[in-house]
Amino acid sequence: MAISQLIHLLKPFKHLLVIIQKGKTPSLHLITIAILTLRRALESYTSLIEYNKDYGINSLTEDLSENEDELFEEKEEVHLAATLVHPRYRLLKRCSLYDVRECQLYIRQRMAQIKSMKKNKSKSDTSEERSSMVNNVTLDEPVKKKSKRFGEDFETRNLSDEFDNEYDDELNKYLEQRIDMESIDDNPLTFWYEYRFAYPTLSQLARSIYSIPATIANVARQFSASRMMISSRRTRLNPEQINNAKFLRSKLYVCI
Repeated sequence: MAISQLIHLLKPFKHLLVIIQKGKTPSLHLITIAILTLRRALESYTSLIEYNKDYGINSLTEDLSENEDELFEEKEEVHLAATLVHPRYRLLKRCSLYDVRECQLYIRQRMAQIKSMKKNKSKSDTSEERSSMVNNVTLDEPVKKKSKRFGEDFETRNLSDEFDNEYDDELNKYLEQRIDMESIDDNPLTFWYEYRFAYPTLSQLARSIYSIPATIANVARQFSASRMMISSRRTRLNPEQINNAKFLRSKLYVCI
């Protein structure tokens, strides 16, 4: 009985692992969804039964909600960000208000970093030109530094000077955009390629986030399959062919 209950408990984990371990499309955004789904599925024995029925999984008599926090690690910011930049899950439904705010703050910080990197690159591209111009100019008198006005640090400037809302607007426009959910592809990179000009900074950030694999299982399987293929081909080679290949390679190095 205990073994059957354990199998029943682990079936949702197996189901979600199969979904996350995609080979051709990004799946980092599914981490947050998987965590929230498992938390809801493991709230009680009844919810576990309902989950297995909803997803067609063949069928813990105790309440699992007390140990819920011990079963899952805390959601990382990049996982929430990956979910938000997927147009299908951008409002972070079922996430707490704290998680939503922290995620949006994280995205704005990353966008500011991209902006800073672009500015630094622009400066480095023109640094040589500026240095050459300075070397060719002879200053008759040193430029006097403008004296600072008392209370200048406390003055209120224009709102556009105090805050750069360009990238915040880019995020807000994305969150407020009306999108036909039926037209959204499972691969979020398709959306960001289409809107790369409408959201240049946010699309760059999305591509950067989705370059992170949700799991290394697919990569490990590919390397394992490659190793087996190479090993099988190597064993089928005639020893004389291997010696001939070594001989030709050594002669090639001598000629070079």
